[in-house]
Amino acid sequence: ESSLTTPEGYGEQMRVTIPVAINYVADETGALTGPADGATMIVNGTKTGAVHVAQIGVTPAQGITLVTTADAADADDEAYLSVTPGTGTADTFGNYVTPAAPTSGEWDIAQGESLALNNLGGKLGGIGGAIDPANKTQVATVNWTVAAGTAAQAAARANRFTIHQVTPDAGTIDLVTTRTGSTDSLAAGYTWHVGSKSGETVSSVATAIASAGANATEIYLYGVPNA
Repeated sequence: ESSLTTPEGYGEQMRVTIPVAINYVADETGALTGPADGATMIVNGTKTGAVHVAQIGVTPAQGITLVTTADAADADDEAYLSVTPGTGTADTFGNYVTPAAPTSGEWDIAQGESLALNNLGGKLGGIGGAIDPANKTQVATVNWTVAAGTAAQAAARANRFTIHQVTPDAGTIDLVTTRTGSTDSLAAGYTWHVGSKSGETVSSVATAIASAGANATEIYLYGVPNA
């Protein structure tokens, strides 16, 4: 077992140690045994608070197929690999062949704490051309994306939306709202246009957010006073 620690760059405080390799051993039935619980850790060495695993991406080695249940590992070079974050919910690396966020909240790591990767086991369907039974064979590469704060904090930030309402007589009125479930209203007394007088007209916070697009976090509106 070995690990890799992110370097501390100038002006930043995130420092996380992640596993470089997770070694499994297969028995004659195809059962895979990984490191014992508590042996493989993600360690939060930051100085400013919690971090969380924001995304996991798993790339199978050439010729290997990762599956999402033990029963599905029923052919040569198919593998099921389980993983449990601490005492959280059991998961499988096969769920992340398409990179995705893991279960919210269960991959949070408090400042100065660590998260054990437990229940590291699985099943090998059989040995085909991609696996050499006489030598170590890399089955997959795991890419961990770690972000500051907890998963809940990141979700809250992602749901925030800032609308800058620019008017000729009152300057800029900023409205911080949410993408979902917002009851906020645009400032009364104006007809609001996206960006400028000639821009698209929007009548509500919801239409302003929809106009900005799925990836935007803010929008500028120009308000023309009503007669």
